Amino acid sequence: MNSKKNEYEAIMTKIRAGLTGDAGDDIRYLMETTEHYKDHPLGREISRECGRMIWELTPDEQKQQFTEAFDKDLGVIGERLDEAERERNKKNVTGALALVEDAVRIIEDCGLFKDDEVSEYKSFGELFEDLLYNHRYDPKKEVRQISLPIVRAYMMLGSLLIDNGRPEDARKALAKGLKWDPVSFMLTVEYTETFRITRDMDTFYKQTLELFRCAFRRKDLGRCYRNLAFYFIEKKLYPVAAGCLKYSLNFDPSAKEYAENEYAYLCHQAGKQIPVPTLEQLNGYAGKYGFPMGADKEIIGVAWMYAEAFMRAGNEEPAWELFGIIAEFAEEDERKELEDELKQIKGKK
Repeated sequence: MNSKKNEYEAIMTKIRAGLTGDAGDDIRYLMETTEHYKDHPLGREISRECGRMIWELTPDEQKQQFTEAFDKDLGVIGERLDEAERERNKKNVTGALALVEDAVRIIEDCGLFKDDEVSEYKSFGELFEDLLYNHRYDPKKEVRQISLPIVRAYMMLGSLLIDNGRPEDARKALAKGLKWDPVSFMLTVEYTETFRITRDMDTFYKQTLELFRCAFRRKDLGRCYRNLAFYFIEKKLYPVAAGCLKYSLNFDPSAKEYAENEYAYLCHQAGKQIPVPTLEQLNGYAGKYGFPMGADKEIIGVAWMYAEAFMRAGNEEPAWELFGIIAEFAEEDERKELEDELKQIKGKK
């Protein structure tokens, strides 16, 4: 990887050295250079970078014309997805699926956003996903963010395929979506759901543990514990399931009715009333069966690290946005302490 990157950088340095400063001449030069390197092992990467330089040299009027045409073509994706939502609301699953498949086809046929030797393309839904991905995976290539509803498209495709009784196809579609955003809770939870539907409970459990690593909202953490409860009911470990259901309400109290119904179901399955374990007992179960208690520590650590870094750099808005993630899970005293610390950093700027 490093040798290819070094070779690429050396070639690009040589190409940039040939620029004259005259836009017209430089555009012609870059187009000729692209043709010259088209059969090179790094030809695609060189072509893309030359294309970016040509874009920078293109007059604003021509840029505007191209942008409008490009936006119109890719705007079709959003239109298809919106129309699919309307069809789904009308219970027309087949029609909705056809529209979403068309949107996905447009995405997959677009050759502008394919990974190469020096760049990888991602479509993160929000700032923290971008930061978490870079921290967790430490990508060696330059990560380029694509502002298209790609995750939404694959999420809808997976969901509709599930509705259509095709969980294996849904799993494949959602896996494609996860390549664009590997830390998306929305995609990961739906991907995990396909294993529940096909009754692959061991993989369902394994994927639920992975789901914890994407949950940076309280309600999402609640969903993780509801998944665990379902698994433990299936395994006839009823006290563990009861504890997970109760604990899930700490994070998502809106699911109280669901939790109560599931608890009644597990008691029925057990043939007796199942005592709800104490928090201490649930902690013991967590250690025994290997599931976490509370928010993922890496998520909290990354959120604080970047919140602090942004504040030191004078970027208040993202700093407070990331602090909001911490605030969802921290106890009141800890939350106040960290908030005061950020304010102190701000005051030193």
